[in-house]
Amino acid sequence: KTAILSTLEKYPNTCGLLSKCANLENGWKYWSVQNCGTWHEGDGPNIPLSYVNLVLKPAALNPPPPKWLSTMNPGDLLCTAVIPPKSRLIPSVLEMLKGCDHFLLFSNSSVEYNDVDHSVISWNGSMQVPYGGKFHSALNTPIFLKMYFDWLANNIHKPVWIAKVDPDTVLVPCRLRQALNRSGYNPRSPIMSGTGCGPLEVLSTGALRKYLEIKDRCEKKTLFLYPQEDLYMEYCFKGTSTQFTKLEFNKHGILAIELDGNRGSFAGMERECKRRNSSYTFGHPFKNEYLHKRLVELCSQACLS
Repeated sequence: KTAILSTLEKYPNTCGLLSKCANLENGWKYWSVQNCGTWHEGDGPNIPLSYVNLVLKPAALNPPPPKWLSTMNPGDLLCTAVIPPKSRLIPSVLEMLKGCDHFLLFSNSSVEYNDVDHSVISWNGSMQVPYGGKFHSALNTPIFLKMYFDWLANNIHKPVWIAKVDPDTVLVPCRLRQALNRSGYNPRSPIMSGTGCGPLEVLSTGALRKYLEIKDRCEKKTLFLYPQEDLYMEYCFKGTSTQFTKLEFNKHGILAIELDGNRGSFAGMERECKRRNSSYTFGHPFKNEYLHKRLVELCSQACLS
């Protein structure tokens, strides 16, 4: 109850009427958001108390940026992933991201990665987050704000493209790079893919610059409305009436194979990686480390003549 009341005092204008705690059978566990019709696709209205505590007590993160960040060229593709240090997908994720111009891994330990080129940004705190909402998804916005978006916005200064790839996503980096080049967009402008697809999110350095200007207002307005990080950034901009250009994946030939249809299979992704003229750029989810590794190996050849 103390944590919830403290948060109410800190964010008095989050939306409409913020009020009571729901006294459930197991005690005070939920913060109820009343009269807040802005949750995406029905997520909510209850936010676990553990999420409130995550907001109130963020872990520290201030590692120096690797020196190679200053050597990036305008328009380069910087691929990133946020991944726990014990994940079995680490080897294939590393191999996949090496197909980008540059890559960074964000984790809470660098020990497991053999970080010889200083591409791991280490988070001094737990990566455990509560789950909730309509789809029982990870309520990870506070960790991503501190561990990912804030760090990038303060350390990426060259006009480049940043792609956030979920660990269980298989990305074809060369196809993403080609699609971004064909789009005609300039990464100096505020551009992002927004809420179109969580497994792969793309934003420009221009979007990060603008985010730094509005981040304080965003936290007051949207931190409790969009606790999933793949929703937060777009609604941060919309909630503060900040202009940006939305990168439409389908319009620019950045297509996905999802595991919700006939194409959503290992065989489907394998076929599209073998097709030289395919626009399929990523597939998701492939949680099995052996299948993930096999697809990464195959898709790394997708743009070779």
